Amino acid sequence: MYAGAIAMEERIITDMDIQALVDNQLDWEDEKRVRRHLFQSPDAQRRYEELRQQKQVLQLWWAGRKQH
Repeated sequence: MYAGAIAMEERIITDMDIQALVDNQLDWEDEKRVRRHLFQSPDAQRRYEELRQQKQVLQLWWAGRKQH
């Protein structure tokens, strides 16, 4: 869990929630809750960007491997 995890609407937003957002795995209500948390937490925003960029790098790497 990243250092900025806090309880929101009786549910803690964790690193796994942020990763699920990056991977488009959340239902509409959970996505809204996590995005609200990102808006309120600079630490969560940084973590989201780290994970999003990491996913991009992995997708590019995987696409390159498929071509060989």
